[in-house]
Amino acid sequence: MKQGVHFANVDLELECGSDLQPLIGDLGPDISVQYHDRLENGNDFASLAIRSDKVQSGVYGDADKTISAFCDVIERISPEAKTIWDRCVKRELDVGFESGNTGKTFEGRLETLTLRRVVEIGATIEITIYPVPKD
Repeated sequence: MKQGVHFANVDLELECGSDLQPLIGDLGPDISVQYHDRLENGNDFASLAIRSDKVQSGVYGDADKTISAFCDVIERISPEAKTIWDRCVKRELDVGFESGNTGKTFEGRLETLTLRRVVEIGATIEITIYPVPKD
């Protein structure tokens, strides 16, 4: 099956030496927890996403809008949750793309304002390219 390169998702990955649950609980109803557990190094780790119904409805249908939505959430957290956020050794917005198999190029844009907001909240951006599944 032919599939073009396309935006798949943005995950927010957090790692902290203290419990992330108070921060996660403060993020609000538009965030879903994909994974939350203790790592072998003793740190707490969580992978979070914008709720799938928001993405599927097109509200956050591209990387820039989804990253902006995460910034909106982080900018509103309580001072207590902000303390945990600041303690995180990893605050990464992982932008995923499906690689496609059509040979067509794909262009996506992250706006200057969005990049500035990512810097202001103290996060980094990682890019993940998922291979096209073999039939």
